[in-house]
Amino acid sequence: MKKYFSILIALIAISMTFSSCKSLSQFSTELIKKHDLDETRLKKIQFYNGAEKTPIILEKELKNSNTSIIKGKLVIRDGQEIDRVIIKPGTKGAVFTVDSTGNLVVCFSADNKNILTFGPDATKQGNYILYSIKNTKKEFFVYYGGYGESNKYKVITSFGDMPGLYLNLKQLSDKKENGRVEKGRKVRR
Repeated sequence: MKKYFSILIALIAISMTFSSCKSLSQFSTELIKKHDLDETRLKKIQFYNGAEKTPIILEKELKNSNTSIIKGKLVIRDGQEIDRVIIKPGTKGAVFTVDSTGNLVVCFSADNKNILTFGPDATKQGNYILYSIKNTKKEFFVYYGGYGESNKYKVITSFGDMPGLYLNLKQLSDKKENGRVEKGRKVRR
């Protein structure tokens, strides 16, 4: 019986360890204020795309054959050539810079050419979401790989929600902990 109990305790401990490894929280203006985050400190934080199952999917129609594809797949839909970029949920990103309005310019690729801008959403407690340059009721557009019409991509979203920017809150803590587990002391007779 003790053997099974020990195994059960070990399994619970292992599952708790793995489930707490990457508990991500959405980045917000509240976190910036609470932790006094300036551009230097923001550049030291590991950010992530989306929380769980929300990839960033960008598409643009290629107008001529000499258009270069930055990073992605070439998709042909109804005779049209489409450049599709997918940034999977949990993809790591780093702040490249903070623009003059306080939006974070984040890079999810190895080079600094392919950047996306995230800004606070006024309707969601200041949570940082993908910043669109132009949006209609059903379509959102962003710049990716530079600025200008040739780098304008349509954001493919589910349920009309813009993808958010996430981080591991443990990373924000400046508190350093040292600890040990005491073994106890046996009484001598």
